[in-house]
Amino acid sequence: MERVNICYMVDASDVMIGSRIGTVNSSVEECTPMYKEIEKETGVTCYFRVMKYSTWASWVNSEWQSSDDLIFNDIQASGECEYGAALNLLGSELERYKNDNAYWIILKIACGKPTDNWEPVMRKLNQLNQFHQALKIVMNIESEYPVDIAKQFTGNIETVLSAKEVRKMKELILDGIYHYFGE
Repeated sequence: MERVNICYMVDASDVMIGSRIGTVNSSVEECTPMYKEIEKETGVTCYFRVMKYSTWASWVNSEWQSSDDLIFNDIQASGECEYGAALNLLGSELERYKNDNAYWIILKIACGKPTDNWEPVMRKLNQLNQFHQALKIVMNIESEYPVDIAKQFTGNIETVLSAKEVRKMKELILDGIYHYFGE
């Protein structure tokens, strides 16, 4: 079976406090059955990692988890929106698995405008082959995340979605998997 690594990058800065982080927590949890359906439809195995970033970036789950083992713990919001730290952590993870043949899907859930110097890290990340080939989707919470920054991450405005477009996210993921595995 082919492996798909799905990485969630969750903005957990102050701007997400309240209903915004609540929307993220419930949306991520509600998507879990969707991945089981995707696995059945495509014959791939999905593995997950969740990152939260605010004044620092860290992994919520210490290792990759299969869809059967995925347990999502609610994320609490506080601090600055240090996007560069998140990009750096993602780059380290991509480098760590650069020789694996896994397909990468990176789902960024964001609302706040970055408060750090993230552009040099973004340029470095764009040079990594796995990042370049990954399906990158930005879920824009309440349409507050700057579209130009989202587009720099995804490389394609069509993969910048509102949080209300979970069905569209599933379609993008399925299309990306079918495209990558040539089905």
